[in-house]
Amino acid sequence: MQFDMRELPMATRYKILCSTITPRPIAWITTMGKDGDCNAAPYSFFNAVGAEPPLVVLGLLKEPRSRNLKDTAHNIVETGEFVVNLVSESDAETMNECSVDAPREISELEYAGVQTEPSVVVKPPRISTSPVSFECRKFVALDIGTHQTVIIGEVLMAHVKDEFITDREKVYFDKCATCHSPNGWKVWDFDHNQQTSFPLTGAHAQLTCGECHRKPAGQVKLPTDCAACHRDQDIHLGQFGAQCQRCHSTITFKGARIQ
Repeated sequence: MQFDMRELPMATRYKILCSTITPRPIAWITTMGKDGDCNAAPYSFFNAVGAEPPLVVLGLLKEPRSRNLKDTAHNIVETGEFVVNLVSESDAETMNECSVDAPREISELEYAGVQTEPSVVVKPPRISTSPVSFECRKFVALDIGTHQTVIIGEVLMAHVKDEFITDREKVYFDKCATCHSPNGWKVWDFDHNQQTSFPLTGAHAQLTCGECHRKPAGQVKLPTDCAACHRDQDIHLGQFGAQCQRCHSTITFKGARIQ
């Protein structure tokens, strides 16, 4: 089936894009106006678009009736600063509360009870419970059409919670390919009946996502020592075992089921 996007109404075009371009990360954006009032709102028209300099893009829809800028876009255009906060499953309900159509003088942060902490480079605060936050400066703002503003921002500072980093030197992060969030892998050592970490100490180990508790889809890079070649190499952990990328020795989970 074909859809001529040039001939369709905006609502239909929006539905086609949102229903087909999935999954999309959600940017829980915090901004601050010149008067010092803070704002928070989630947007799904968001992604990374460059690395030199590091860039993110936001698609911010305007007020449907007045076609004026909403608070987030207004503050970014006015001050040139914003913070992109990624969202964990535990914050989903709170994030949705920030979607309320509140007057400009009402802070969604206070309305939803969102905890924040100061940023390092920019004035808008970052959300304390966010697994990852990007402090950004407006690179360019484009009014394209009558219903939207496109913001390209340069990432000045990145915050990643320590529990999601497996190797700081190699910049390895834990990320579940099932629920698409950096949430920390949990490993249970059945030999000692306790949670363990890498390198694995037990022969019977079960890997689960710390967020959705499911098995890894594909492979997960984790730093550990290979018992065969005794080198600190990247171990590729799949559904049924792991393989050293130097000597290709296979580590198996005897009698274990990886979830």
